Amino acid sequence: MNLTRLYIERDLEELAAKLLQSALKLPHGPERQKILEQISGFRVRINLLKAKTNLTPPQTVMNN
Repeated sequence: MNLTRLYIERDLEELAAKLLQSALKLPHGPERQKILEQISGFRVRINLLKAKTNLTPPQTVMNN
């Protein structure tokens, strides 16, 4: 796996964690619930991205 991909995935995971921490500080109610659902969707997309990159065969470098 490409090192850049690992950094991007790590950064996305950290962002999702920070968003969740912030959202949990909000008062209970429909607005908080909507935000938590959006964060959940964000995490799903992160996991799909990670799964997709794990299925992608590594690039080979050809020396000429």
